[in-house]
Amino acid sequence: MPVRVSRRGLSRRDQPPNIEGHPVAVTAAVVAAVAAAARTRPRTMALFWTCLVLPSAAADLVALVAPHEVPFSIASPRAACPSVRNGTDQKGGTLLAGRKPKFLNTTDSNECCTLCISLHDCTTWIREPQTGHCWLLAGGTPIPSTDRTAGFFARPPPPSAPPSPPLPPLPPLPSTPPNIFVEAFGNDSIRIRITYALEPVTNIPSGVLPRGRRDARVSAAWGSVHTDPVLNGNIEAVVHGSGVTVTRRSDNVVLFATTDLHIETTQVPHFYGWNLTVTSSADEKVWGLGERSQGTLNNKGSNIDFRTNQHNTMITIPFAVSSKRYGVLFNSAAWGGIDLSRDNCTVFSAIMSKQLDFLVMTHPATAAATPFPPILTAYYAAIGLPPVLPTWALGFWASKQRYASQTEIVDVVHQYRAHNISVDVLVIDWKHYQCVGDWNFTLDPAVCWPDPAAMVSALNALGVKQVFVSLHPWSEPGSTTHSAMVTRGLCARNASGDAVPWGGWRLPTCAAPAPGPGSFSSNCLYDASNPRSRQFLWDELQSSYFDRGITNFWTDGTEPAGAPAGGLPFDIVFYSDETNQPEWPAASAFMAWPVWHSKTIAQGTASAGSPDSWSLARSAWLGSHLHNTIVWSGDIQSSWETLASQVKIGLNMQLVYPYWNSDTAGFGGGDWQTMGELIVRWFQFSIFTGVVRMHGDRSPHEPQLIPLEQQCDPTHAAGGPIEPWVYGPSNISTLGGVQAALEVRKTLLPYLTQQIELLSTQGQPFMRPLWYDFPDDATVQEVQDQFMFGPDYMVAPVLTQGATSRAVIFPGKTGADLVYTHYFTGKVYYPGQHDVSLGSLSTFPLFKVGRSG
Repeated sequence: MPVRVSRRGLSRRDQPPNIEGHPVAVTAAVVAAVAAAARTRPRTMALFWTCLVLPSAAADLVALVAPHEVPFSIASPRAACPSVRNGTDQKGGTLLAGRKPKFLNTTDSNECCTLCISLHDCTTWIREPQTGHCWLLAGGTPIPSTDRTAGFFARPPPPSAPPSPPLPPLPPLPSTPPNIFVEAFGNDSIRIRITYALEPVTNIPSGVLPRGRRDARVSAAWGSVHTDPVLNGNIEAVVHGSGVTVTRRSDNVVLFATTDLHIETTQVPHFYGWNLTVTSSADEKVWGLGERSQGTLNNKGSNIDFRTNQHNTMITIPFAVSSKRYGVLFNSAAWGGIDLSRDNCTVFSAIMSKQLDFLVMTHPATAAATPFPPILTAYYAAIGLPPVLPTWALGFWASKQRYASQTEIVDVVHQYRAHNISVDVLVIDWKHYQCVGDWNFTLDPAVCWPDPAAMVSALNALGVKQVFVSLHPWSEPGSTTHSAMVTRGLCARNASGDAVPWGGWRLPTCAAPAPGPGSFSSNCLYDASNPRSRQFLWDELQSSYFDRGITNFWTDGTEPAGAPAGGLPFDIVFYSDETNQPEWPAASAFMAWPVWHSKTIAQGTASAGSPDSWSLARSAWLGSHLHNTIVWSGDIQSSWETLASQVKIGLNMQLVYPYWNSDTAGFGGGDWQTMGELIVRWFQFSIFTGVVRMHGDRSPHEPQLIPLEQQCDPTHAAGGPIEPWVYGPSNISTLGGVQAALEVRKTLLPYLTQQIELLSTQGQPFMRPLWYDFPDDATVQEVQDQFMFGPDYMVAPVLTQGATSRAVIFPGKTGADLVYTHYFTGKVYYPGQHDVSLGSLSTFPLFKVGRSG
């Protein structure tokens, strides 16, 4: 059976390896890599773990590891969830050595895994989806190579360098316990902060606005008892020997009760590693938490690792909504996680932070029949209400991998108009530049981009209201900005002030200079936390794009994508918002990077006279929405399975972030000659998201079908045709289906505008699960392929190829006065489950919700 290899606590009391559970086999390559990393880093700042599942024999592990005296334990998982003080790992496995674990956050994705022996020594693995095994990456290639899932998960090999000296001994924990601060916050909400500081810490990245009430606050040392409860409407909190218990007063239901706190020191003064265990129940369902590919709407049973869940196609927004009718916001920008994998407890972890910070919120006593809207109102009251999405953004967006010249862009908009589709937004993708970091139209501008300003004017004349342009956040050697950024100290830096080598791809069209003595020959990630770096990037964007009429930006790779050439970016130090000095270790603040990047664009466009400009970003965190940022779900595959997953992902994302969308019909893998039905069905889903955006890299690539100058696509990045009228097979009316879907969007636009107003004033999502509007119908908690579009419409998208009907659940009690009227046929349905005929490809199950009589 699979086993977990975990580094035991600190190395101050090393013990020999121990074995428990069934025999397994471990490859020599695995053990050698682990043992070598452990030998070079005998001490740790803090340990950060993600999935490591090995198909091997425990005896082999002992034989190979023991000679190196590496202190490992092997634990077999079990279902129980005792306290970590009882010597268990966070997935319930017993550690025979009796050592407390360090932040064992196991990802549930089928993508990539990382084992870190310390903050500096990490090896990257790839999970093979059929078996669940993870294979070591050696030189950017998994072992065995036949089991790799996708090449872009493989990181390049680290550059050769002498071994780093051992880290100094870790300091001891403070002699006194940490303090716990509990205060009323907003309406029916309680804020809980745990820190060694004498007051709650404010000089750390935070997604919560300062709205606490000192007149309703209790502070005490952890482990002490405070008899006075903190009351706030329908919620109260009591401090006790095991921390704090938060209860809903109207029904005396415990919402958040701490049972265990585990703390570790780090090499950075005042920063600690934290694990907090709170109670939960086996029948509880947990929704929200961002964009994950776990395949279910309910997150219970998952282990959400903040670092591995913040990359292409995955976004972590640490707010959860419970079926027990409360919400929890974990206000931590540190790497760590939320472990929901056990029945009776949840573990929150931060590997390096000055404090833990939570908001627990519920509904007023008078709103028991409609409990979820007040919870979302309280959530957005805490993080800030979203801006109103402008009307131009609600129309159709045309995008492609990639339009290669301004001639092609203007021509394709003419073609859309000829096919009776209005383009409201046009997006220009990557490789319009010679080098990453040019942030300009530098790829053969005389031929491909002779006059971008004239292009924008031509597009405006054709009805295009806004143009977006793509940018990535790093600069490669040879770009027009690389030298200046390195010289002026604008790259992400370490504690010594040196630029940190960044990963990310480079372009073959970029002629990098030969590295000289002492030169920085790696990519430079611009330091989004540094105001000087933000200003530098904006100055480039303004002169290259904004001043030419392109006032909106597609901020791709905003996790940020790529990693330092030597591994994880633990050595980076970010600038403090309060002092503008480098003070925040990367592990304590990296989740906030997308917010800083969105802030760069929002502040820049506002300073240039366009406060209503927007960004389309691949990643976000708490507060990104305040900077006019829409998110999309990344480079997803073009398949029916992906479409079905996007419904679940979108519903979870819309609970925690206001404006989300996907590449309509997926980004990669689709064949334009055969995927017409998928295109239409995806449009019928996309018209209910914040943005309807066509995008993708279609196969096969057929240059002869694309009328553009060949020199404008030297890397052959332009995919096959993407416009709706080209899709086959010939017996599918793809264009008609797309036109019909966009007509529904246009008809419902006044209603959508009203729902966006409710979102911006009350925090109510316009796309939401059925349980949001029908909390007393227990059957709908399991429904994840239907959703509400505001309170008045229910959507049951078609997610199966060739389907002629689909089962639809109509919420409500049998005999209730609820009625559901089919948008296209007028047929009336009543609460219960019914098979609904699909009719033509241009129609789908969309229902107006009303009352009989």
